Amino acid sequence: MSSAGFGEPGADRPDQPGQFGQPDQFGQPGQPISPQFRQDFGPPAPTVPPGAVMPRRTNSLAIAALCCGIGQFIVGPLAGIPAIVLGAMSLKQISETGEDGHGMATVGLVLGIVGVILTIFFVLLVFVAFRAIAHPPPFPNN
Repeated sequence: MSSAGFGEPGADRPDQPGQFGQPDQFGQPGQPISPQFRQDFGPPAPTVPPGAVMPRRTNSLAIAALCCGIGQFIVGPLAGIPAIVLGAMSLKQISETGEDGHGMATVGLVLGIVGVILTIFFVLLVFVAFRAIAHPPPFPNN
């Protein structure tokens, strides 16, 4: 080491290129890094071993249909309608693209239909009960 202090020119081998303002193999100081440097030190490209099969993607609409189908029992019956729509759309996409998620789409669709039917039944039951309480039928006089 030289007699120069830390951070001063001449400290720590100033004869090497690229230190203390001297040009190096990537260009002058203050210039952007060359594309070759970025390519050599960037993230590695994903590789697939020979003979390996990439897993199929799961249809995202099928996942959403299942979440809405389950969620209608937690947040309310209005989530059943999106479960039906998303389930039907995802089944169509799955048949066209060959993605995974057929079971999730089917379960979401069925849960949506069951939830909507139960909601309609419950509303009708409440309506009939309210009507029976508010307007009782007349009894014959004996």
